[in-house]
Amino acid sequence: MPTIVSTLIENNNYRDILDMRKQILLDYEEDITKYAYSLDQTKILNVYRKIPVFLGKENKKFQISKVEHNARNRKYVGVVDWLKNTGIINVCYSLDNL
Repeated sequence: MPTIVSTLIENNNYRDILDMRKQILLDYEEDITKYAYSLDQTKILNVYRKIPVFLGKENKKFQISKVEHNARNRKYVGVVDWLKNTGIINVCYSLDNL
């Protein structure tokens, strides 16, 4: 990430860092497939890829049922915990608008 920040500061242009940002996201996906031994890697990648979709909506609540057609919590047990434990995501519970 420091390379991206320094490139942004030097060039003052987001276009120059787009490829670097894409590569970081691909590196995360590669790490998921490399280190997810006990859980289904496909399920982890499905959840990981859907997170930006949820964050882009007005209601940012993450719902497993929206990750895949007919997805159920019991089918995805441990996936969000795995992503959280690796530091890839941060989970926020019960946030209220003040």
